[in-house]
Amino acid sequence: MPLPLFLGIAAGIAAIGGVGSGISGAIKMKDANDTMKYSEERHNNNMKKFKSANTKTTKSMDELGKKEIEILSSFEKFSNLFEKIQNKPEFDDVVINGNVLPKYNGEELKKVYIGACALMGGLSGAALGTAGGFAAAGATTAAVMTLGTASTGTAIASLSGAAATNATLAALGGGATAFGGGGIALGTTMLGVTTAGVGLLVGGIIFNITGSSISNKADEAFNQMKKAEAQINEICLYLKELNQTASTYRELLCCVDSVYQNHLSEFENLVDIQKKIDWLDYSEEEKSLVQNTVLLVGLLYKMCKVQLVLKSEKDTEPNKINHADINSIKDTAGNVLDNFNVKSPEEVADLEEELFNIATVATVMYFAKCDGSVSKEEKDILVKTINAICNNKTLSDNAKSEIKALAAKEAFDFNEYKTYLDPISPEKLYDLKRLIIDVVNASDGVALQEMSAIQKFSSYLDTRDE
Repeated sequence: MPLPLFLGIAAGIAAIGGVGSGISGAIKMKDANDTMKYSEERHNNNMKKFKSANTKTTKSMDELGKKEIEILSSFEKFSNLFEKIQNKPEFDDVVINGNVLPKYNGEELKKVYIGACALMGGLSGAALGTAGGFAAAGATTAAVMTLGTASTGTAIASLSGAAATNATLAALGGGATAFGGGGIALGTTMLGVTTAGVGLLVGGIIFNITGSSISNKADEAFNQMKKAEAQINEICLYLKELNQTASTYRELLCCVDSVYQNHLSEFENLVDIQKKIDWLDYSEEEKSLVQNTVLLVGLLYKMCKVQLVLKSEKDTEPNKINHADINSIKDTAGNVLDNFNVKSPEEVADLEEELFNIATVATVMYFAKCDGSVSKEEKDILVKTINAICNNKTLSDNAKSEIKALAAKEAFDFNEYKTYLDPISPEKLYDLKRLIIDVVNASDGVALQEMSAIQKFSSYLDTRDE
């Protein structure tokens, strides 16, 4: 074969090969671009999920922290009243469920309320997560730390507003076991960035995701995204649990504080209005009032001292929720509330749920029978509703008995039906609307009596909303 011809064929083959390589390269480039785009989009969605969980949890922790600082600040009023009493005995520590509720100590309590008042002034304009940091480390500890000295050499308690808050954060960072060496001191830096103080709550693992960037290489980007996603999912589960823990703890704290505020008001009336300041002149009932107020102060002091978050031993894991101490003090608070015949938030919620279940059965009964007859379809709804409620294992025997007695009743008028609705909140009553529609539409057409019943229910809702 002549050389030029051979070269021409070779060039042609090479050209064909070049086209093939170009096509293959283009496909690979497209795959790489798609992978990059997919990785980046998925990582952004994961970060949005994390930021949403973080915001909810941080707000719950902030609400708890603010409530704790507010309660500790109120001890000033109690202390001033208590110091006016002459000839008062020495009150002992009270031990409930292994928890020691401290006896009255004027100097110790003064440290707490002075510190709390200093912190309170700085919380109004503080960054998201500041108050939550106090709750995480124990607000009582945070308040006492304000009696320390700032890095400038100035007594923290002499500072005010944000200066006192920031100095306390720095002091806690060096001393609080909840966060170790970095702790809240590191948190003062974190509070200024978009993670909004979540480092105080989550721990070192947060830096693994908030500071990471996606590689410009497709395979590396995908692997980085998957690793970050696993960490984000772990953190979000933790944040959800912490959010629930903070919310329920705050509910219990508010419940105890409500009892305390009532006692404090009566105590103030006794000392400042009636001018009774000699313990020897107190009746047994008045002595009991003072003793119970001291007990409630000790309980609130202890509750605000609980560290909700414990530092994880590994930076690659989220911090730990302090379930042991939380559950222990919750049991103690429950026993104290029982002595005052006050239901805990959990007991209140259970009772409200039972009353709503009874109102649900009453609703089906009333609307099914208001037209003088019960169709097969209406009866099916009634039986299904009662079975679903009564099969709930948490339903009390009293509630089951009341539901069965209600189901056996004949038709009743709206005034009697209203007695089942009165204990239910307006928000929950709106949940019954769909059930009413299902009942009246169960059989052919809507009778005039049913229309009248619906109007009465709507009018009743309007009055409840006013």
